[in-house]
Parts: sequence; C-alpha cells; structure tokens
Amino acid sequence: LAALTERVAPVVGTLSLARDASALAAARGLPAVPAAEFRCAALSERLCAVPTQQLPNGTHQQTGPSGLQRDYAAWAQGEAGFTFCSQPWLFSVAAKGKLLQLEAALRMQHSQ
Repeated sequence: LAALTERVAPVVGTLSLARDASALAAARGLPAVPAAEFRCAALSERLCAVPTQQLPNGTHQQTGPSGLQRDYAAWAQGEAGFTFCSQPWLFSVAAKGKLLQLEAALRMQHSQ
C-alpha cells in the first residue's frame, strides 16, 4: 500500500484540484465535469483486493487485510500523511459500500 500511495498521492492532489474547480464551475452555472468522472475503478479494485494464497485443496485463504482495510485504519487513527479514505470521491460505488461495511463492523466490535 505504501508504494501505491507514494505513486498515486501527487496525481490525486491534481485530480482534487480539478474536481474542486469543476464543482465551482457547476455552482456558477458553467459547464462542469460530472463528479462520477473523477472516480477511479482501477484504484478501487486494487484497494479492495484481499491478499490470498491457494491451499492444497484448491481453495483460497486470506493472508492479510485488504489495502482498503489498512488505509481505513490509518485514516481512522489520524495518522499523518495521505490516505485514500480522506479522498472518498475517488472510490467506486462498490468500494464505498465495502468501506461502509468495514466501518459498521468496527463500530460493532467497539460497542461490545
């Protein structure tokens, strides 16, 4: 996740500026880029991928948390630096759904 973050963070910063400019244009009644155009399906898929290994019986076993889970933990703990969860406009609808599931599961754990 660290390597991905390092490569993508500057691009996300630029996209964020373009997204903000587009929202400002829309607010002024000018032509704007639809918000959905700023979502990144490839990034969402990569973050949501769960590392697995194939077992001898042919099934797969999870070997660690997804990038989304690790990024959410960093974001929730307020770690300094860039996190994808601080830029939710990047996520696909499916990734946002997984993020909500993760948040709900963590809240349930903390309430018990």
